Amino acid sequence: MSTPCSACIAEAPIMLANMTTTAPSTRDRILDTALRVFAKTGYYGTSLRDIAAECNLTHPALLYHFGNKADLLAAVLERRDSLDLERMQFAEISADNADQMLIDLVMHNVSVPGLAQLHTQLAAEATDPDHPARAWVVNRYRALHERSKQAFIGRGLSEDQVDAEVSLMIAMIDGLQVQWLLDPERVDMAALITHYLARLADRAH
Repeated sequence: MSTPCSACIAEAPIMLANMTTTAPSTRDRILDTALRVFAKTGYYGTSLRDIAAECNLTHPALLYHFGNKADLLAAVLERRDSLDLERMQFAEISADNADQMLIDLVMHNVSVPGLAQLHTQLAAEATDPDHPARAWVVNRYRALHERSKQAFIGRGLSEDQVDAEVSLMIAMIDGLQVQWLLDPERVDMAALITHYLARLADRAH
């Protein structure tokens, strides 16, 4: 029975230390690449081999960090959520700041087209009940709906009217985002949202 050589044993801690040091950066690189590729070709149109190639990694090297494509997508969505929470953690929506927060959200989406494209791509694909991101998309819309209700308090609307206005507003934002992704030179999302909010304020008086 062979035993490990003393040189190999001596090198092992160094190798493990290097793996520990490089793993986070490799993982981050995979997540950044996966976000970009998923946004471009969708979940169904992307393979782990595609992402590995974009990262200049072998397929087994990528599998070391993420066991399958669904796990990778879950990590990408978790990263997106953490970025959103970090940006919004101190912001409480109210009737007084709701309009500005909505405009700020639209401007933020314009500044991160990759994230906006990822959401648009996944929202369309997740109409498939078996899509791994379906629950994430559904829960995201529900949370957005509840959070957005504050924007309509004090505008003289009933509860049912508030629900309807929130659903219409979200649909409008999604539609504008698709148009902007297709033709960013023509579609000014922030200006159109500002116009919508002005019309809404006129209706309340």
